[in-house]
Formats: sequence, C-alpha cells, structure tokens
Amino acid sequence: MVAKNARAPGGDSKRKRPARSRRAESVADLIGGWYGNPKNKALKPPTKPQMRAMANAWRLDQTQERSLIELAAADKTLDKTRQLLHLVVGMQEGEIAGALQNFTTQVLRNHPIFCTPSFAEAFAHTRGAPGATDRLEEVKVTRLIHLVMSNDLRPVFPPEKFGRKRQGEMERCRRNAVYCTLMWLYLTGRIRLGPAVDCLREHIWKPAAAQHGSESDMLRAVMGAGGIASASVASGLLEERLRDQAARELAAGAAEGRAGERARDADAKVAEAEVALAEVRRSSRALRAELEKERRLRADEGAAWRDERQRLVGTFLRRLRAEVSMLEDGLRALKRIPPKVGVMVDHGERVLEGLRGEIERLGR
Repeated sequence: MVAKNARAPGGDSKRKRPARSRRAESVADLIGGWYGNPKNKALKPPTKPQMRAMANAWRLDQTQERSLIELAAADKTLDKTRQLLHLVVGMQEGEIAGALQNFTTQVLRNHPIFCTPSFAEAFAHTRGAPGATDRLEEVKVTRLIHLVMSNDLRPVFPPEKFGRKRQGEMERCRRNAVYCTLMWLYLTGRIRLGPAVDCLREHIWKPAAAQHGSESDMLRAVMGAGGIASASVASGLLEERLRDQAARELAAGAAEGRAGERARDADAKVAEAEVALAEVRRSSRALRAELEKERRLRADEGAAWRDERQRLVGTFLRRLRAEVSMLEDGLRALKRIPPKVGVMVDHGERVLEGLRGEIERLGR
C-alpha cells in the first residue's frame, strides 16, 4: 500500500498541489479571475487584504470593461453573474460595490433574456440603494419577472443542440435571471425584501413544489433543503404577513362591531323619527279636518248672511216704496184747489212714524 506522502522518483510527490490563483488586487482582477476560470463553482468574498488592495484600484477603464464583458458573455446560464450580484448584495455600499454593480448591469443588458424595451427602461434608472424610496409598483415588478420567464432563449440555446442537458441549462438560466432581476432591483432601491420573496415564491418555489406530489416527497424535499437561511427568511416573512393579516382582520372585526353599533343607533334614531313623523302626520290630519270644518262653517254663515241681507233689502225696499206712495198721495192732495192740507199732514206723520220704526228695527 502506497503511503500518502510517498514521493515519485526524482523527489516529487505523487500528488501535486494545485497552483494558487493569482491574488486579486483590483476589481478587474476579481471579475476576470471569476469569469475567466470555468472550474470555480463558488465565489468567495474578498479578504480584508484584497479589499484594501482593491480600494485603490476599483475603477474599470473602457478597455478593461469591454474585455471583461466579452469574457462574461460565456456565462450563458448566468450562474457566475448571479453569484457576483449575490456578493454585491452582501457588501456594504462603497466604490468597490458600486463598480461591481455597474459591471453586472452591463452584463445583464447584453444577455438576450433581458433584451426587451421594459428592461431597457428599467436599466435606464440605475440610481438608488436598498433604502431608497423610488419603488417600482408591484405590477411592474411582476411584469418584468413574467418577461424573464417567457422570453425566447433560442438565441442562447440553439434548437439543433437542444437536449436534456440543454433543457436543464435553459431552466437554470431562467431561474438565475429571476434571481439577478430581483437582486438588481433591490440594489437599485426599486424593491423591498417582502415583494422579492413573493416573486420567488410565485415563480421559483411554487413550481418546484408542484413536482412533489406525495407527503413523503415533500418531507424529503424539506429535510434535504440546504438553504436553511433562505427557508428561515421566507417562513419569517410568511409568519409576519400572517400576523399582519390577523391584525387587519381583528381591526376589521372591531371596525365592523363599531359600525354595527352605529347602525343600531341609527336604526333607533330612525325609529324615533318615524314615530315623531307619524305623530306630526296625525296632527296634520286633525288640523286639516278642523280647517275644513271651519271653512264649511264660514261658508254656511256667509250663505245665511247673504240670505238675511237679501231679505232685509227686500223688506226695506217694500217699506220705502209704500212710504213713497203715501207721500205722493199727500202731494197730490196739496196740489188740489183748495189744497187738502190735513191729508198731507196725516200722510207725512204716518211716513215719519214708519221710517222711525224701520230705523229702530235695523239698529237692533
């Protein structure tokens, strides 16, 4: 049995240690070392010495940027770009993070899955930070994710080379594109954590969960999940959302109770008003009846008064005619030769007596 540390002839060890990668002393070194080595599967955060070195060399000139973007074009599935954005999200704001963010923006611009007018408009607004207030509407975010999930990837994965492996790469590309979109929107201050997790739940987790039909499959998927932190964040947000929903329902119930009390008070007031209105209507009907009675009484009195007036006028006229006739007889007696004065005197006295009696009767 050969020992682990046995040396080959010539003094060399049989197992050669891999050569150390060149130390990243600038942002260009970090990007180039990441995209240039296809064997690297995980991007490790820069060490403190590397960060100090890159602090003085974070700018990319046009030649470097163009060369690195051409190098990043080989990352068709966006695996490396996703991890680079993941690194930027974990870094504090600064010149290095800003340079990496600007570079990943250019990489996303050039990828065919993002070549749409909606993404061109979104990429035009690159200012902001996770605490910014220029938020995208939830409808717009959902529309961008739908574009990612439905965009044509045949330019990236030609149909003639399409197979099971290519199909897996295409699905991985779409998932990575969703991750990159959400992280980029978060970095530019266009989306918060809650809506980002909602998009992941709708477009990544829910379709993946649909593949597990039985409880045993679901249990194996849950127990085999390696992203404990992501599951914890998702469950925490869901729990917080459920608490908020319960609080809103409780507040709605209290508001409904207050509204019910106000409705009952209003019903009681309406009932009181209806009783008062009925009383007013009864009083109004009684007053109308009294007024009608009074109107009929006044009409009857007016008719009686008119009849009495006609009677008095008729009686008075008859009396006047009789007295006038008597005076005419007296005047004719005076005109005779010799005149009969006694007849005139007798008729005059009788006329005066009759007129006095009529005046007294009218005065009563």
